[in-house]
Amino acid sequence: RHATEDNIDRIKYALKDLNGTAPSRSRIWKSTRGWNTSKKSQTFRWKAIHEAHATGDFFTRMESLSHLAVCPECGVTESMEHVLLECTVGTHEVVWAKARELWE
Repeated sequence: RHATEDNIDRIKYALKDLNGTAPSRSRIWKSTRGWNTSKKSQTFRWKAIHEAHATGDFFTRMESLSHLAVCPECGVTESMEHVLLECTVGTHEVVWAKARELWE
């Protein structure tokens, strides 16, 4: 999938900016299955890379749930990028605090 390849590239170059070196694509994929984390955490990472979480456009296809497609705070179409990085509601702060716990 095109989106998956784009996301792998984004991960690769973000890590290069942080660490000075870019990991290989295979290293990135291997990291989604490791880290001594739960199956839920591994599944979350896999879905994030593949844009497989039920957000935004997923809900627009269902009339009864279409109201879930848009962030109630920001008014933009929901995406994992919005939830994790952009939304002003503050829930992303909780997610990143939990992520820091995994790294420490």
